[in-house]
Amino acid sequence: MTRTLDHFSYPVRGAHRGDALVAAWALVLAHGIVPFVPLLPLVGVLLRVLVRSAGGGDDPPSVLDAPVDLLRRSVGAALVALVYVGPPLAFLVGMVEVVSGSGGVEGGSFPVLAAATVGGIAMLVATYLLPVALASYVASGSLRAAFDRTRLRRGARSGSYLLGWLVAVVALDAGLLLAGWLGGATVRGVLGALVVAYSLVVAARLVGAGLSSSGLVDGGGPSTSRR
Repeated sequence: MTRTLDHFSYPVRGAHRGDALVAAWALVLAHGIVPFVPLLPLVGVLLRVLVRSAGGGDDPPSVLDAPVDLLRRSVGAALVALVYVGPPLAFLVGMVEVVSGSGGVEGGSFPVLAAATVGGIAMLVATYLLPVALASYVASGSLRAAFDRTRLRRGARSGSYLLGWLVAVVALDAGLLLAGWLGGATVRGVLGALVVAYSLVVAARLVGAGLSSSGLVDGGGPSTSRR
């Protein structure tokens, strides 16, 4: 329990203390001004936290080194995420359209509910496997590694990863709820963006630390050179 609680101080310790948190905060704020564009470098920041933690690193990485590499890996990660999450998400959206078009689930409730359950399970599995796939991709430098079944099994079957993933989900949900309560375009909104950024960094840390015993990443993460 103490070890789990230690992860919540992760963003503000080490030689690069606060770097990932401040970068994530700035990008979340920028997203409120220019939607979506800042999310690409934000993914890169979180990837560095994830992979460094998965490699056994106990403090945040630098997010200022090799910015081109950070963006390149962000694009690759977006493609991986699209493959994993896109199909179940499209299926669920299609189910909503079907239900809306038919005026509800009456008359065909069981098939609709069964299909929605399958879609929900598929989405849950996809979101559980996605961090393993991303860590594999960044650590190896190859998109193929994100779909390597041996790597996926090695990470997904880890009990420490399951625990880290569950705690990360709770931490992220709590952070988003608090940020939603703060809300607004005033000082409260700025604080809300900080809460979102902190939750994202801590969630990436928790998931990465959970993967550290799987051996997917060695030495605190990959180098920043092009592979």
